[in-house]
Amino acid sequence: MLELVPSDAPGWDALEVTCIDVGGSPDCLDPDEAAGQEVVLLDTAGGVKSRLAPATITAADVASAAAIELDPQAEQGWGS
Repeated sequence: MLELVPSDAPGWDALEVTCIDVGGSPDCLDPDEAAGQEVVLLDTAGGVKSRLAPATITAADVASAAAIELDPQAEQGWGS
């Protein structure tokens, strides 16, 4: 996240939207087109534009992935 830009901020109109979040289903640029670019997400409910930095990891960098459940007891040591 680079910046949150509210609708009353200077430059709101000039900040081009590349992705619109409509009911939890973003209508965005094709990931291949967006690679290496800043993305601007429009939250239509809150009237806020979110400037997102270019992705540092893309699908091309990941051979496989799986969801895992973390042990809450193991998380207690994080950050200490």
